[in-house]
Amino acid sequence: LYRKFTTQSADTTPPVISNINVSSIGQFTANINWTTNELSDSQVRFLSPCPSTGCRTPIVSTLVNSHTINISNLSPATTYTYRVKSRDTAGNLGKSLYRKFTTQP
Repeated sequence: LYRKFTTQSADTTPPVISNINVSSIGQFTANINWTTNELSDSQVRFLSPCPSTGCRTPIVSTLVNSHTINISNLSPATTYTYRVKSRDTAGNLGKSLYRKFTTQP
C-alpha cells in the first residue's frame, strides 16, 4: 500500500493592502485604516514630517484583516506623508505606496 503525500509550498506572497483611508482627522490626531486579504499585523510609517512620537508606530501584532492605527501628537495644519505596512504569519511584508493627509488648522 502506497500513500501519496502532497507538500505545500511555502507562502511567499505578501498581504494585499487595499481600502486605505484616513478618518477622524483633527488638529492633533487621525485614524489610519486599511484592509488586507489575509490575517496580518499593522504598522504605519511616516516619511515626513514625523509625529513627535516617532516616524514609525509600534507594530500591532494582533492578526486581522481590518486594520486601524490611531495616530496622536500631530501638529495642526500639517501635511503628513505616510504608508501602511502589514506582515503575514509567514513573515511576508506588504507595503502601500506613500499617501498624504493634512490635519485640521
